[in-house]
Amino acid sequence: MSWWNRFDRWLTGVEAKGFKVANKLHVYTINMILVGLAYGTYTLFRDYNEFFKAGRDPNYGLDEDEDELPEIIERDRNAGGSGRL
Repeated sequence: MSWWNRFDRWLTGVEAKGFKVANKLHVYTINMILVGLAYGTYTLFRDYNEFFKAGRDPNYGLDEDEDELPEIIERDRNAGGSGRL
């Protein structure tokens, strides 16, 4: 057997291993993309109501003792500001 045939057989084996590794990496990549999409969808539905409540009510999520927004607006008006946030 000549050196060229041995080299060709070795190169063919390396190529086959490369195809197998590339296929597995592509499968893992696609699976990770699908997991990311599923997690994003899950968090969207989980936080959907909280997100829109926070958008409608500026005091949403603040405790009674942490509710400083009216005080800030009043200070701004007394300081000669426009009264707008």
